[in-house]
Amino acid sequence: MKFNCQEISISDENFGCTISLSENRDEYNEENAGKFGKMSPSEMAETIGQYILIQRSYPEDEFEKDYYYFETSDETESGELGNFKIELYPTRFLMYRDNDIFDIDIKPSKKELARLKTALKKIVEDRGELLIHD
Repeated sequence: MKFNCQEISISDENFGCTISLSENRDEYNEENAGKFGKMSPSEMAETIGQYILIQRSYPEDEFEKDYYYFETSDETESGELGNFKIELYPTRFLMYRDNDIFDIDIKPSKKELARLKTALKKIVEDRGELLIHD
């Protein structure tokens, strides 16, 4: 999968950390909710475009383990995140998972790039490999 990222979304909360890289900007809001509600699933998918989502969910108690999840616009690629490698460049995000390569051109601000580095370190921590090229 290869695309130009228009939106980087990072969420780091008590129960997990999530990063999404999207080909299209999220334009959903209350003003245009009616328009989205009338779309077919295929029309909705076109507005979303290509994306990847990487998530690490933290356990709620000592009996649970962290859960690592990966999702793409190609639902056949989604599932638990096991063995993977991520390379982050100032203008490029590469992820190697199984036999797939996800090559995403990014244009983050300096602040956004710093947040992305921090979030990736939290997600990858003990599960995959992370190479950051400055």
